[in-house]
Amino acid sequence: MTVISALLISFASVTCGARDFFVGVNTEGNNAWAIPIQIPAYVINSALGGGASSNGYSWLHVSNRAGDVKIDRGNWIGFKAKDIFNQFGLGLQIGYQPKYSVFGAWINGNYRFRQFRMQIDPATESMDKYQIPSWNVGVGIRFSPFVSNLEDNGWCPFIDFGTIYESPFAIKAPYGNDPEQLGKGMRLNVGIGVRLEESGINISISGTRSMYTYFNRNFQTPEGLKPYEFINSREFGISLKIQREF
Repeated sequence: MTVISALLISFASVTCGARDFFVGVNTEGNNAWAIPIQIPAYVINSALGGGASSNGYSWLHVSNRAGDVKIDRGNWIGFKAKDIFNQFGLGLQIGYQPKYSVFGAWINGNYRFRQFRMQIDPATESMDKYQIPSWNVGVGIRFSPFVSNLEDNGWCPFIDFGTIYESPFAIKAPYGNDPEQLGKGMRLNVGIGVRLEESGINISISGTRSMYTYFNRNFQTPEGLKPYEFINSREFGISLKIQREF
């Protein structure tokens, strides 16, 4: 409640302007050459006058009683379809931070798709394929402790902190297409960046970590098999985001 009260007091004391807001299509890539699949978002954002894009790398850490589980996520600099389209996302983000306010806030919602192959059984050489679309909804706050520097020198640093709720659906996996074999829950998102006054550009680097087990250890097939019972799994990620305010 203290943070919320501080946000409300900060917002109430500042006159709003057009560049206090950010509204735009938000894109996500997980390959060095993922820009082509983000072009439609660039076109929309150019019409809106704002927008954001991010590119980075995320990975799953999966282990069982025998040790780390082998996962093929594709090549980050590869040109094959399985590399370029191993993970991507598209959605809408809305942000608000008065120009010289210490606090800001944002919300977003997006569609995310990822695919990979995983060797669940270390006794075999087979790699099972997963295709996982999901819906994501996130909220966060932005803290700019040296916002006075924006007026004095045209830039200021900021810290982003938020959470993103992810829920998979219509998956394709080796144990049927029941999304219950995957976990769902919150991902923690923390980032640092810089806000540039003249251009309205925000540049930041952020890291994410899932706060839930990626594979549902309690999932049971119709035959009574629990394929993920002894699996520990978490998702991690790092990304570079470039955002342009209105």
